Amino acid sequence: MRAATLRDVIYVDRRGTGPNDGYGNTATAWERFTPPAPKNLYARIIPLRGNETLIAGRAAGVVLYEITVRYSSLTKDICSSDRIVNARSGVTYNITAVVNLDMRSRYLILSCSTGGSDG
Repeated sequence: MRAATLRDVIYVDRRGTGPNDGYGNTATAWERFTPPAPKNLYARIIPLRGNETLIAGRAAGVVLYEITVRYSSLTKDICSSDRIVNARSGVTYNITAVVNLDMRSRYLILSCSTGGSDG
């Protein structure tokens, strides 16, 4: 894959640890996992297909995406509990699967969706 195809600037969010509310629940917020500029993380974002599901009794549109990033020390720890944010448009993508393409640690393929729950 040529570097010119990785044209979208993204960053990765991870759930932080928050205080316990006394009932065993923790209030957590999303925190930036990858560093901000000038160490931008470049990706290729491709929409695959869309469908409609019922969420909380209402119809909601869900679009599936394939996001490709270069394997590096910044991206090797990305997991399905994280989320991707497009730095230019602000669109949030929930990661559903992380695949090491060809098992050669060159690229990671992130299967993502938008329109569903927030992580």
